[in-house]
Amino acid sequence: MTKTPQLQKLYEEKDKTKVVDQYIQALNDNELLVRTNSDLTAEIGHLKDRIAELEKRPKKPNIPPPKSNDSSSRGKICKNAEKRNKKKSDNSNKLKPKTHDTKLIPLKNVPDGARFKGYKDYFVQNVILSANNILYRRAWYEKDGKNYIAKLPDSVKGHYGSDLIAYILNEHYTKRVTEGLIHESLNDMGTVISSAQISNIISGKVDDFEDDYNDVLQTGLYFSRYIQTDDTGAKHNTKRGYCTVIANEAFAWYKSTDSKSRINFLTQLNEAGFNSLIFNESAAEYLSRYKIVCNEVTGQTFSTSDELKIYLDKLSIKGKKARKVIEEAGLFGSVNEFLDFRNIFLMSDNAGQFNIFFHIQCWVHAERNVKKLDIVNKEFIEEKNFVLDCLWQCYFNIDLYKTSHNGEFRDKAMTAFKNLTSLDIKHEALKKQVRFIRDNKDQFLAALIDPALPIHNNLSENDVRQYVMKRQISGATKSENGKKSRDVFISLKITCRKCGVKFIDYLKDRLGKIGEIPEISQLIKNKIIQLGIADPLITGIKT
Repeated sequence: MTKTPQLQKLYEEKDKTKVVDQYIQALNDNELLVRTNSDLTAEIGHLKDRIAELEKRPKKPNIPPPKSNDSSSRGKICKNAEKRNKKKSDNSNKLKPKTHDTKLIPLKNVPDGARFKGYKDYFVQNVILSANNILYRRAWYEKDGKNYIAKLPDSVKGHYGSDLIAYILNEHYTKRVTEGLIHESLNDMGTVISSAQISNIISGKVDDFEDDYNDVLQTGLYFSRYIQTDDTGAKHNTKRGYCTVIANEAFAWYKSTDSKSRINFLTQLNEAGFNSLIFNESAAEYLSRYKIVCNEVTGQTFSTSDELKIYLDKLSIKGKKARKVIEEAGLFGSVNEFLDFRNIFLMSDNAGQFNIFFHIQCWVHAERNVKKLDIVNKEFIEEKNFVLDCLWQCYFNIDLYKTSHNGEFRDKAMTAFKNLTSLDIKHEALKKQVRFIRDNKDQFLAALIDPALPIHNNLSENDVRQYVMKRQISGATKSENGKKSRDVFISLKITCRKCGVKFIDYLKDRLGKIGEIPEISQLIKNKIIQLGIADPLITGIKT
Protein backbone atom coordinates (compact mmCIF):
# COMPACT_ATOMS: atom_id res chain seq x y z
CA MET A 1 0.00 0.00 0.00
CA THR A 2 1.49 3.33 -1.14
CA LYS A 3 1.65 6.15 1.39
CA THR A 4 0.81 9.73 0.42
CA PRO A 5 3.97 11.81 0.71
CA GLN A 6 3.95 14.54 3.32
CA LEU A 7 3.61 18.00 1.68
CA GLN A 8 6.19 20.51 2.65
CA LYS A 9 4.92 23.32 4.84
CA LEU A 10 5.06 26.59 2.93
CA TYR A 11 4.33 28.79 5.88
CA GLU A 12 4.72 28.46 9.54
CA GLU A 13 1.66 28.85 11.76
CA LYS A 14 2.76 32.29 12.84
CA ASP A 15 2.90 33.52 9.18
CA LYS A 16 -0.69 32.53 8.27
CA THR A 17 -2.27 35.70 9.61
CA LYS A 18 0.19 37.87 7.68
CA VAL A 19 -0.57 36.06 4.40
CA VAL A 20 -4.33 36.47 4.86
CA ASP A 21 -3.93 40.20 5.47
CA GLN A 22 -1.83 40.58 2.31
CA TYR A 23 -4.42 38.66 0.30
CA ILE A 24 -7.27 40.88 1.52
CA GLN A 25 -5.19 43.99 0.77
CA ALA A 26 -4.58 42.71 -2.79
CA LEU A 27 -8.30 42.17 -3.28
CA ASN A 28 -9.05 45.71 -2.11
CA ASP A 29 -6.38 47.16 -4.37
CA ASN A 30 -7.76 45.22 -7.33
CA GLU A 31 -11.31 46.47 -6.65
CA LEU A 32 -10.03 50.05 -6.47
CA LEU A 33 -8.22 49.64 -9.79
CA VAL A 34 -11.39 48.22 -11.42
CA ARG A 35 -13.43 51.21 -10.19
CA THR A 36 -10.82 53.71 -11.36
CA ASN A 37 -10.62 52.04 -14.76
CA SER A 38 -14.43 52.10 -15.06
CA ASP A 39 -14.55 55.80 -14.15
CA LEU A 40 -11.79 56.66 -16.59
CA THR A 41 -13.51 54.67 -19.37
CA ALA A 42 -16.77 56.55 -18.75
CA GLU A 43 -14.99 59.92 -18.72
CA ILE A 44 -13.15 59.07 -21.95
CA GLY A 45 -16.53 58.18 -23.50
CA HIS A 46 -17.98 61.55 -22.44
CA LEU A 47 -14.96 63.37 -23.83
CA LYS A 48 -15.20 61.48 -27.12
CA ASP A 49 -18.90 62.38 -27.36
CA ARG A 50 -18.07 66.02 -26.67
CA ILE A 51 -15.35 66.04 -29.33
CA ALA A 52 -17.78 64.47 -31.79
CA GLU A 53 -20.33 67.11 -30.83
CA LEU A 54 -17.88 69.97 -31.43
CA GLU A 55 -16.80 68.43 -34.74
CA LYS A 56 -20.48 67.90 -35.63
CA ARG A 57 -20.07 64.15 -35.91
CA PRO A 58 -22.72 61.73 -34.64
CA LYS A 59 -22.24 60.23 -31.21
CA LYS A 60 -21.74 56.51 -30.69
CA PRO A 61 -25.24 55.01 -30.78
CA ASN A 62 -26.62 53.49 -27.61
CA ILE A 63 -27.82 50.17 -29.02
CA PRO A 64 -29.87 48.06 -26.59
CA PRO A 65 -29.03 44.34 -26.28
CA PRO A 66 -30.99 41.94 -28.51
CA LYS A 67 -34.11 40.34 -27.11
CA SER A 68 -33.72 37.01 -28.83
CA ASN A 69 -34.78 35.11 -25.69
CA ASP A 70 -38.19 36.77 -25.71
CA SER A 71 -40.50 34.28 -27.38
CA SER A 72 -43.08 36.97 -28.15
CA SER A 73 -40.65 39.38 -29.85
CA ARG A 74 -41.02 37.75 -33.25
CA GLY A 75 -44.77 38.04 -33.03
CA LYS A 76 -44.51 41.73 -32.20
CA ILE A 77 -42.22 42.31 -35.17
CA CYS A 78 -44.64 40.55 -37.49
CA LYS A 79 -47.58 42.55 -36.17
CA ASN A 80 -45.68 45.82 -36.60
CA ALA A 81 -44.76 44.81 -40.14
CA GLU A 82 -48.40 44.07 -40.91
CA LYS A 83 -49.37 47.52 -39.63
CA ARG A 84 -46.69 49.19 -41.76
CA ASN A 85 -47.74 47.25 -44.85
CA LYS A 86 -51.35 48.17 -44.21
CA LYS A 87 -50.41 51.84 -43.98
CA LYS A 88 -48.44 51.56 -47.22
CA SER A 89 -51.40 49.95 -48.97
CA ASP A 90 -53.73 52.66 -47.64
CA ASN A 91 -51.38 55.40 -48.89
CA SER A 92 -51.07 53.75 -52.29
CA ASN A 93 -54.85 53.81 -52.65
CA LYS A 94 -54.97 57.51 -51.75
CA LEU A 95 -52.23 58.37 -54.26
CA LYS A 96 -53.79 56.47 -57.17
CA PRO A 97 -53.14 58.57 -60.31
CA LYS A 98 -55.87 59.89 -62.56
CA THR A 99 -56.53 58.20 -65.92
CA HIS A 100 -56.42 60.69 -68.81
CA ASP A 101 -56.77 58.29 -71.76
CA THR A 102 -57.90 54.69 -72.26
CA LYS A 103 -56.80 52.59 -75.20
CA LEU A 104 -58.28 49.19 -76.08
CA ILE A 105 -55.86 46.63 -77.50
CA PRO A 106 -57.48 43.78 -79.47
CA LEU A 107 -55.97 40.32 -79.40
CA LYS A 108 -54.57 39.14 -82.72
CA ASN A 109 -55.11 35.55 -83.86
CA VAL A 110 -57.91 34.70 -81.39
CA PRO A 111 -58.22 30.87 -81.14
CA ASP A 112 -61.45 29.35 -82.45
CA GLY A 113 -64.02 28.88 -79.74
CA ALA A 114 -62.28 31.21 -77.27
CA ARG A 115 -64.66 33.05 -74.91
CA PHE A 116 -64.16 36.82 -74.28
CA LYS A 117 -63.51 37.41 -70.55
CA GLY A 118 -62.99 41.20 -70.50
CA TYR A 119 -59.74 43.17 -70.24
CA LYS A 120 -56.51 42.92 -68.29
CA ASP A 121 -55.49 46.47 -67.27
CA TYR A 122 -51.92 47.72 -67.56
CA PHE A 123 -51.45 51.28 -66.26
CA VAL A 124 -48.71 53.54 -67.70
CA GLN A 125 -47.89 56.99 -66.32
CA ASN A 126 -46.54 59.59 -68.72
CA VAL A 127 -46.15 63.35 -69.11
CA ILE A 128 -46.50 65.70 -72.07
CA LEU A 129 -43.90 68.47 -72.22
CA SER A 130 -44.55 70.56 -75.28
CA ALA A 131 -45.63 74.03 -76.37
CA ASN A 132 -49.34 74.74 -76.79
CA ASN A 133 -49.46 77.96 -78.79
CA ILE A 134 -52.89 79.43 -79.61
CA LEU A 135 -53.71 81.80 -82.46
CA TYR A 136 -56.81 83.86 -81.66
CA ARG A 137 -58.45 84.94 -84.93
CA ARG A 138 -60.69 87.82 -83.86
CA ALA A 139 -63.57 88.69 -86.11
CA TRP A 140 -63.03 92.13 -87.70
CA TYR A 141 -65.79 94.25 -89.14
CA GLU A 142 -65.76 97.75 -90.57
CA LYS A 143 -68.62 100.15 -91.06
CA ASP A 144 -68.52 103.81 -91.99
CA GLY A 145 -64.81 103.96 -91.25
CA LYS A 146 -65.22 102.42 -87.75
CA ASN A 147 -63.62 99.08 -86.85
CA TYR A 148 -65.38 96.38 -84.79
CA ILE A 149 -63.03 93.66 -83.42
CA ALA A 150 -63.99 90.74 -81.17
CA LYS A 151 -62.61 90.91 -77.61
CA LEU A 152 -60.05 88.46 -76.28
CA PRO A 153 -61.01 86.15 -73.36
CA ASP A 154 -60.56 87.66 -69.88
CA SER A 155 -57.79 85.14 -69.10
CA VAL A 156 -55.59 86.49 -71.93
CA LYS A 157 -53.27 89.17 -70.60
CA GLY A 158 -50.45 89.68 -73.06
CA HIS A 159 -48.78 87.27 -75.46
CA TYR A 160 -47.94 84.63 -72.82
CA GLY A 161 -50.73 82.40 -71.55
CA SER A 162 -51.66 81.88 -67.93
CA ASP A 163 -50.41 78.27 -67.93
CA LEU A 164 -47.00 79.36 -69.23
CA ILE A 165 -46.71 82.10 -66.61
CA ALA A 166 -47.80 79.65 -63.88
CA TYR A 167 -45.20 77.16 -65.11
CA ILE A 168 -42.39 79.76 -64.95
CA LEU A 169 -43.37 80.96 -61.45
CA ASN A 170 -43.75 77.41 -60.15
CA GLU A 171 -40.39 76.32 -61.58
CA HIS A 172 -38.62 79.33 -60.08
CA TYR A 173 -40.19 79.37 -56.59
CA THR A 174 -41.25 75.77 -55.95
CA LYS A 175 -38.40 73.93 -57.66
CA ARG A 176 -35.91 76.80 -57.27
CA VAL A 177 -34.89 76.59 -60.93
CA THR A 178 -32.79 79.52 -62.14
CA GLU A 179 -33.98 81.83 -64.91
CA GLY A 180 -31.32 80.54 -67.30
CA LEU A 181 -32.41 76.91 -66.93
CA ILE A 182 -36.09 77.87 -67.31
CA HIS A 183 -35.20 79.68 -70.54
CA GLU A 184 -33.30 76.66 -71.80
CA SER A 185 -36.10 74.18 -71.00
CA LEU A 186 -38.79 76.36 -72.61
CA ASN A 187 -36.75 76.76 -75.78
CA ASP A 188 -36.27 72.99 -75.89
CA MET A 189 -40.05 72.57 -75.72
CA GLY A 190 -40.57 74.95 -78.65
CA THR A 191 -41.57 78.13 -76.77
CA VAL A 192 -39.93 81.25 -78.16
CA ILE A 193 -39.20 83.49 -75.18
CA SER A 194 -36.16 85.52 -74.12
CA SER A 195 -34.38 85.54 -70.76
CA ALA A 196 -35.44 89.16 -70.22
CA GLN A 197 -39.10 88.22 -70.70
CA ILE A 198 -38.76 85.39 -68.18
CA SER A 199 -37.21 87.81 -65.70
CA ASN A 200 -40.07 90.27 -66.26
CA ILE A 201 -42.63 87.52 -65.60
CA ILE A 202 -40.90 86.45 -62.36
CA SER A 203 -40.72 89.97 -60.94
CA GLY A 204 -43.46 91.74 -62.89
CA LYS A 205 -46.46 89.60 -61.94
CA VAL A 206 -46.18 90.35 -58.24
CA ASP A 207 -48.83 93.11 -58.28
CA ASP A 208 -51.49 90.58 -59.33
CA PHE A 209 -50.88 88.66 -56.10
CA GLU A 210 -50.31 91.51 -53.63
CA ASP A 211 -53.85 91.38 -52.22
CA ASP A 212 -53.53 87.66 -51.51
CA TYR A 213 -50.13 88.28 -49.92
CA ASN A 214 -51.64 90.86 -47.55
CA ASP A 215 -54.56 88.52 -46.78
CA VAL A 216 -52.11 85.83 -45.63
CA LEU A 217 -50.85 87.96 -42.72
CA GLN A 218 -54.18 89.59 -41.97
CA THR A 219 -56.14 86.34 -41.76
CA GLY A 220 -53.37 84.31 -40.10
CA LEU A 221 -52.76 86.94 -37.42
CA TYR A 222 -56.41 87.70 -36.74
CA PHE A 223 -57.79 84.17 -36.37
CA SER A 224 -54.80 82.38 -34.80
CA ARG A 225 -54.31 81.75 -31.12
CA TYR A 226 -50.55 81.99 -31.55
CA ILE A 227 -47.85 82.81 -34.08
CA GLN A 228 -44.21 81.79 -34.41
CA THR A 229 -41.42 83.89 -35.88
CA ASP A 230 -37.77 83.79 -36.92
CA ASP A 231 -35.45 85.76 -39.18
CA THR A 232 -32.45 85.31 -41.45
CA GLY A 233 -30.07 87.38 -43.52
CA ALA A 234 -31.43 88.75 -46.81
CA LYS A 235 -28.82 90.75 -48.69
CA HIS A 236 -30.35 93.23 -51.12
CA ASN A 237 -28.55 95.35 -53.73
CA THR A 238 -25.15 94.66 -52.08
CA LYS A 239 -26.47 95.88 -48.70
CA ARG A 240 -27.14 93.85 -45.58
CA GLY A 241 -30.79 93.03 -44.95
CA TYR A 242 -33.04 90.64 -43.07
CA CYS A 243 -36.07 88.52 -43.84
CA THR A 244 -38.61 87.84 -41.09
CA VAL A 245 -41.13 84.99 -41.24
CA ILE A 246 -44.39 85.08 -39.26
CA ALA A 247 -46.12 81.71 -39.32
CA ASN A 248 -47.94 78.82 -37.73
CA GLU A 249 -49.27 75.49 -39.07
CA ALA A 250 -51.77 77.25 -41.38
CA PHE A 251 -49.75 80.05 -43.03
CA ALA A 252 -46.33 81.62 -43.55
CA TRP A 253 -45.67 85.28 -44.35
CA TYR A 254 -42.23 86.63 -45.34
CA LYS A 255 -41.00 90.21 -45.35
CA SER A 256 -37.53 91.50 -46.28
CA THR A 257 -36.30 94.77 -44.76
CA ASP A 258 -33.02 96.46 -43.89
CA SER A 259 -33.55 96.20 -40.11
CA LYS A 260 -34.35 93.65 -37.41
CA SER A 261 -35.41 96.03 -34.65
CA ARG A 262 -38.61 95.79 -32.62
CA ILE A 263 -40.00 98.80 -34.48
CA ASN A 264 -39.41 96.91 -37.71
CA PHE A 265 -41.19 93.80 -36.38
CA LEU A 266 -44.17 95.81 -35.08
CA THR A 267 -44.36 97.63 -38.41
CA GLN A 268 -44.57 94.28 -40.19
CA LEU A 269 -47.36 93.10 -37.88
CA ASN A 270 -49.10 96.43 -38.42
CA GLU A 271 -49.32 95.73 -42.16
CA ALA A 272 -52.11 93.29 -41.30
CA GLY A 273 -54.30 96.02 -39.82
CA PHE A 274 -54.51 99.78 -39.77
CA ASN A 275 -50.95 100.73 -40.80
CA SER A 276 -50.97 103.56 -38.27
CA LEU A 277 -49.86 104.43 -34.75
CA ILE A 278 -52.72 104.38 -32.22
CA PHE A 279 -52.18 105.44 -28.61
CA ASN A 280 -54.88 103.51 -26.77
CA GLU A 281 -54.87 101.54 -23.50
CA SER A 282 -52.45 98.94 -24.88
CA ALA A 283 -50.02 101.70 -25.88
CA ALA A 284 -50.32 103.26 -22.40
CA GLU A 285 -49.51 99.89 -20.76
CA TYR A 286 -46.52 99.50 -23.07
CA LEU A 287 -45.21 102.95 -22.08
CA SER A 288 -45.66 102.24 -18.35
CA ARG A 289 -43.78 98.94 -18.74
CA TYR A 290 -40.70 100.89 -19.85
CA LYS A 291 -41.39 103.77 -17.41
CA ILE A 292 -41.93 106.38 -20.12
CA VAL A 293 -44.37 109.20 -19.36
CA CYS A 294 -45.94 111.01 -22.33
CA ASN A 295 -49.57 111.85 -21.59
CA GLU A 296 -49.78 114.20 -24.57
CA VAL A 297 -50.00 111.30 -27.07
CA THR A 298 -52.77 109.44 -25.19
CA GLY A 299 -55.86 108.99 -27.36
CA GLN A 300 -54.17 110.23 -30.53
CA THR A 301 -53.66 108.48 -33.87
CA PHE A 302 -50.84 109.13 -36.33
CA SER A 303 -50.92 107.85 -39.89
CA THR A 304 -47.12 107.53 -40.21
CA SER A 305 -44.04 107.41 -38.02
CA ASP A 306 -42.80 110.67 -39.57
CA GLU A 307 -45.98 112.39 -38.43
CA LEU A 308 -45.38 111.15 -34.87
CA LYS A 309 -41.75 112.33 -34.96
CA ILE A 310 -42.82 115.84 -35.97
CA TYR A 311 -45.27 115.87 -33.06
CA LEU A 312 -42.57 114.70 -30.62
CA ASP A 313 -40.30 117.49 -31.89
CA LYS A 314 -43.03 119.99 -30.98
CA LEU A 315 -43.18 118.48 -27.48
CA SER A 316 -39.37 118.86 -27.23
CA ILE A 317 -38.88 115.14 -26.55
CA LYS A 318 -35.31 114.56 -27.67
CA GLY A 319 -34.22 111.37 -25.89
CA LYS A 320 -33.55 108.54 -28.35
CA LYS A 321 -34.81 105.86 -25.99
CA ALA A 322 -38.00 107.76 -25.14
CA ARG A 323 -38.79 108.47 -28.82
CA LYS A 324 -38.11 104.84 -29.72
CA VAL A 325 -40.37 103.44 -26.97
CA ILE A 326 -43.15 105.91 -27.83
CA GLU A 327 -43.07 104.84 -31.47
CA GLU A 328 -43.12 101.18 -30.43
CA ALA A 329 -46.08 101.87 -28.15
CA GLY A 330 -48.08 103.48 -31.00
CA LEU A 331 -47.42 100.51 -33.29
CA PHE A 332 -48.21 98.05 -30.49
CA GLY A 333 -51.50 99.85 -29.79
CA SER A 334 -52.46 99.69 -33.47
CA VAL A 335 -51.76 95.94 -33.67
CA ASN A 336 -53.77 95.29 -30.51
CA GLU A 337 -56.70 97.32 -31.80
CA PHE A 338 -56.69 95.22 -34.98
CA LEU A 339 -56.75 92.10 -32.77
CA ASP A 340 -59.70 93.56 -30.77
CA PHE A 341 -57.39 93.68 -27.72
CA ARG A 342 -57.18 89.89 -27.46
CA ASN A 343 -54.17 88.13 -26.00
CA ILE A 344 -52.10 86.38 -28.64
CA PHE A 345 -49.13 84.11 -27.93
CA LEU A 346 -45.82 84.46 -29.73
CA MET A 347 -42.92 81.99 -29.89
CA SER A 348 -39.48 82.93 -31.18
CA ASP A 349 -35.79 82.23 -30.61
CA ASN A 350 -35.96 84.64 -27.64
CA ALA A 351 -34.43 87.52 -29.62
CA GLY A 352 -35.19 90.90 -28.05
CA GLN A 353 -37.13 92.34 -31.00
CA PHE A 354 -39.74 89.57 -30.69
CA ASN A 355 -40.40 90.05 -26.97
CA ILE A 356 -43.98 91.32 -27.27
CA PHE A 357 -47.46 89.90 -26.55
CA PHE A 358 -47.36 86.82 -24.27
CA HIS A 359 -44.06 85.21 -25.16
CA ILE A 360 -43.65 81.41 -25.14
CA GLN A 361 -40.23 79.87 -24.58
CA CYS A 362 -38.87 77.14 -26.85
CA TRP A 363 -37.65 73.95 -25.12
CA VAL A 364 -35.35 73.09 -28.02
CA HIS A 365 -33.53 76.42 -27.72
CA ALA A 366 -33.19 75.86 -23.97
CA GLU A 367 -31.61 72.46 -24.66
CA ARG A 368 -29.23 73.99 -27.21
CA ASN A 369 -28.07 76.62 -24.72
CA VAL A 370 -27.26 73.90 -22.17
CA LYS A 371 -25.68 71.54 -24.67
CA LYS A 372 -23.25 74.09 -26.11
CA LEU A 373 -21.66 74.86 -22.73
CA ASP A 374 -17.98 73.89 -22.67
CA ILE A 375 -16.85 70.99 -20.53
CA VAL A 376 -15.00 71.94 -17.33
CA ASN A 377 -14.54 68.64 -15.50
CA LYS A 378 -16.20 65.34 -14.65
CA GLU A 379 -18.61 66.93 -12.14
CA PHE A 380 -19.74 69.42 -14.77
CA ILE A 381 -20.43 66.59 -17.24
CA GLU A 382 -22.56 64.79 -14.67
CA GLU A 383 -24.51 67.95 -13.79
CA LYS A 384 -24.99 68.85 -17.45
CA ASN A 385 -26.26 65.38 -18.36
CA PHE A 386 -28.64 65.39 -15.40
CA VAL A 387 -30.01 68.80 -16.41
CA LEU A 388 -30.52 67.56 -19.99
CA ASP A 389 -32.30 64.43 -18.73
CA CYS A 390 -34.67 66.51 -16.59
CA LEU A 391 -35.21 68.95 -19.43
CA TRP A 392 -36.18 66.23 -21.89
CA GLN A 393 -38.44 64.58 -19.29
CA CYS A 394 -40.31 67.89 -19.10
CA TYR A 395 -40.47 68.17 -22.88
CA PHE A 396 -41.72 64.65 -23.58
CA ASN A 397 -44.35 64.71 -20.84
CA ILE A 398 -45.66 68.08 -22.04
CA ASP A 399 -45.76 66.72 -25.58
CA LEU A 400 -47.69 63.63 -24.41
CA TYR A 401 -50.10 65.85 -22.50
CA LYS A 402 -50.69 67.97 -25.62
CA THR A 403 -51.78 64.93 -27.63
CA SER A 404 -53.60 62.89 -24.94
CA HIS A 405 -54.85 65.58 -22.49
CA ASN A 406 -54.07 63.03 -19.76
CA GLY A 407 -53.51 64.73 -16.40
CA GLU A 408 -50.95 62.09 -15.43
CA PHE A 409 -48.49 63.45 -18.01
CA ARG A 410 -49.11 67.01 -16.81
CA ASP A 411 -48.24 65.97 -13.23
CA LYS A 412 -45.09 64.20 -14.46
CA ALA A 413 -44.06 67.31 -16.41
CA MET A 414 -44.56 69.50 -13.33
CA THR A 415 -42.53 67.06 -11.20
CA ALA A 416 -39.72 66.97 -13.76
CA PHE A 417 -39.74 70.79 -13.96
CA LYS A 418 -39.53 71.00 -10.15
CA ASN A 419 -36.62 68.54 -10.13
CA LEU A 420 -34.88 70.55 -12.86
CA THR A 421 -35.24 73.96 -11.23
CA SER A 422 -34.42 72.78 -7.68
CA LEU A 423 -31.05 71.26 -8.56
CA ASP A 424 -28.06 72.35 -6.49
CA ILE A 425 -25.71 73.22 -9.35
CA LYS A 426 -22.17 74.31 -8.65
CA HIS A 427 -21.08 75.57 -12.08
CA GLU A 428 -22.17 79.14 -12.76
CA ALA A 429 -22.78 78.89 -16.54
CA LEU A 430 -25.08 75.89 -16.11
CA LYS A 431 -26.73 77.47 -13.08
CA LYS A 432 -27.52 80.55 -15.19
CA GLN A 433 -29.36 78.46 -17.81
CA VAL A 434 -31.39 76.61 -15.18
CA ARG A 435 -32.19 79.92 -13.45
CA PHE A 436 -33.51 81.30 -16.78
CA ILE A 437 -35.83 78.28 -17.13
CA ARG A 438 -37.03 78.70 -13.53
CA ASP A 439 -37.65 82.46 -13.87
CA ASN A 440 -39.69 81.91 -17.06
CA LYS A 441 -41.76 79.02 -15.74
CA ASP A 442 -45.08 80.30 -17.15
CA GLN A 443 -43.56 80.72 -20.61
CA PHE A 444 -42.06 77.22 -20.63
CA LEU A 445 -45.17 75.50 -19.24
CA ALA A 446 -47.76 77.45 -21.26
CA ALA A 447 -48.80 74.28 -23.14
CA LEU A 448 -49.95 72.73 -19.84
CA ILE A 449 -52.54 75.52 -19.60
CA ASP A 450 -53.44 75.51 -23.31
CA PRO A 451 -52.41 72.27 -25.09
CA ALA A 452 -52.86 73.93 -28.50
CA LEU A 453 -49.74 76.07 -27.91
CA PRO A 454 -46.38 74.91 -29.34
CA ILE A 455 -43.42 73.78 -27.25
CA HIS A 456 -40.67 74.37 -29.82
CA ASN A 457 -39.94 76.82 -32.62
CA ASN A 458 -38.92 74.27 -35.26
CA LEU A 459 -41.85 75.27 -37.48
CA SER A 460 -40.68 78.83 -38.10
CA GLU A 461 -37.06 77.65 -38.42
CA ASN A 462 -38.14 75.20 -41.14
CA ASP A 463 -40.14 77.95 -42.85
CA VAL A 464 -37.25 80.40 -42.84
CA ARG A 465 -35.04 77.64 -44.26
CA GLN A 466 -37.20 77.73 -47.41
CA TYR A 467 -36.08 81.32 -47.92
CA VAL A 468 -32.45 80.42 -47.17
CA MET A 469 -32.41 77.65 -49.80
CA LYS A 470 -33.85 80.04 -52.40
CA ARG A 471 -31.26 82.68 -51.46
CA GLN A 472 -28.39 80.20 -51.73
CA ILE A 473 -29.42 79.25 -55.28
CA SER A 474 -30.55 82.59 -56.72
CA GLY A 475 -28.33 84.88 -54.65
CA ALA A 476 -29.24 88.36 -53.41
CA THR A 477 -32.00 90.47 -54.93
CA LYS A 478 -31.15 93.67 -56.79
CA SER A 479 -34.42 95.45 -57.64
CA GLU A 480 -37.28 96.35 -55.31
CA ASN A 481 -39.64 94.33 -57.49
CA GLY A 482 -37.33 91.32 -57.24
CA LYS A 483 -37.24 91.55 -53.44
CA LYS A 484 -40.99 91.97 -53.24
CA SER A 485 -41.63 89.07 -55.65
CA ARG A 486 -39.49 86.70 -53.59
CA ASP A 487 -41.38 87.59 -50.40
CA VAL A 488 -44.81 87.37 -52.03
CA PHE A 489 -44.43 84.12 -53.94
CA ILE A 490 -42.57 82.23 -51.19
CA SER A 491 -45.31 83.31 -48.76
CA LEU A 492 -48.06 82.09 -51.09
CA LYS A 493 -46.21 78.87 -51.95
CA ILE A 494 -45.67 77.81 -48.32
CA THR A 495 -49.20 78.87 -47.32
CA CYS A 496 -50.75 76.87 -50.18
CA ARG A 497 -48.71 73.84 -49.17
CA LYS A 498 -49.88 74.12 -45.54
CA CYS A 499 -53.49 74.48 -46.65
CA GLY A 500 -53.31 71.41 -48.90
CA VAL A 501 -53.38 73.26 -52.24
CA LYS A 502 -50.80 72.73 -54.99
CA PHE A 503 -49.03 75.98 -55.79
CA ILE A 504 -49.17 75.35 -59.55
CA ASP A 505 -52.97 74.83 -59.33
CA TYR A 506 -53.32 78.03 -57.32
CA LEU A 507 -51.29 79.99 -59.88
CA LYS A 508 -53.32 78.64 -62.81
CA ASP A 509 -56.57 79.41 -61.00
CA ARG A 510 -55.63 83.01 -60.23
CA LEU A 511 -53.90 83.82 -63.53
CA GLY A 512 -56.58 82.10 -65.63
CA LYS A 513 -59.46 83.75 -63.70
CA ILE A 514 -60.96 80.28 -63.12
CA GLY A 515 -62.18 80.80 -59.55
CA GLU A 516 -62.36 77.14 -58.48
CA ILE A 517 -59.88 77.50 -55.58
CA PRO A 518 -61.28 79.51 -52.62
CA GLU A 519 -59.73 82.81 -51.58
CA ILE A 520 -56.47 82.44 -49.68
CA SER A 521 -58.06 84.01 -46.59
CA GLN A 522 -60.77 81.34 -46.54
CA LEU A 523 -58.20 78.57 -47.00
CA ILE A 524 -56.20 79.83 -44.01
CA LYS A 525 -59.26 80.29 -41.81
CA ASN A 526 -60.53 76.78 -42.60
CA LYS A 527 -57.10 75.29 -41.85
CA ILE A 528 -56.78 77.15 -38.55
CA ILE A 529 -60.19 75.87 -37.43
CA GLN A 530 -59.40 72.34 -38.63
CA LEU A 531 -56.13 72.27 -36.64
CA GLY A 532 -57.83 73.59 -33.50
CA ILE A 533 -55.49 76.57 -33.18
CA ALA A 534 -58.14 79.25 -33.76
CA ASP A 535 -58.86 81.87 -31.13
CA PRO A 536 -62.21 80.76 -29.62
CA LEU A 537 -63.21 84.38 -28.99
CA ILE A 538 -63.08 85.37 -32.66
CA THR A 539 -63.71 82.26 -34.79
CA GLY A 540 -66.77 82.79 -36.95
CA ILE A 541 -67.21 86.47 -36.10
CA LYS A 542 -65.21 87.92 -38.99
CA THR A 543 -65.05 86.47 -42.49
